[in-house]
Amino acid sequence: REIRSYLTDSTHRIRSYLTGSTHQIRSYLTGFTLVEVLIVIVFILVLVSIVLMATSSGRLSSEEQLTRATIELLDTALQEYYDYTDEFPRPDLIESDTAFDSDYSRHNASLYAQLNLVPDSKKIFGRLPDSQIDNKDRWVSFTDRWGTSHDQERYLLILDAWGTVFNYLYDENVNTFPVIISAGPDRNFETTADNIDNRD
Repeated sequence: REIRSYLTDSTHRIRSYLTGSTHQIRSYLTGFTLVEVLIVIVFILVLVSIVLMATSSGRLSSEEQLTRATIELLDTALQEYYDYTDEFPRPDLIESDTAFDSDYSRHNASLYAQLNLVPDSKKIFGRLPDSQIDNKDRWVSFTDRWGTSHDQERYLLILDAWGTVFNYLYDENVNTFPVIISAGPDRNFETTADNIDNRD
């Protein structure tokens, strides 16, 4: 009888212990799972932000590379023009009273109009990606360096990777290579910190 009582008592104690332990284990596991889920959520958010930043900087990098590649092609076209004419294109070939939204566009159109007159520099435009050309129908009249009048000549605008015209600068009184400038990601020539040009 004592043995039976002892065994029954022990069985109750074991059951009670196991039941209590199970509740403790369950509550512990439930709490740990919640903490674990929170940690995983935070970790995922951190990863997503890192990926977004990397993608964003990668996109800017590819746009900058495309802009620099376009500037290099234009440098080559300028050299071809110089080899043919012994001078560089004038940025002010097209008069300022012509309807342009800015001097940048007028300089860009002047560059295109002159490079387009020399066969080897004209070929360079065929290597520019379509995204770098604004080929809307625009017409302009000008007189080239040989004194030939061009009446209602179609011209294109050359764009950087952000869709802004390149500015073209050249001072014939200074013996330096012309400057081609992109306004950069902010599309503003006045904020020079992000501008890209062929002097870099």
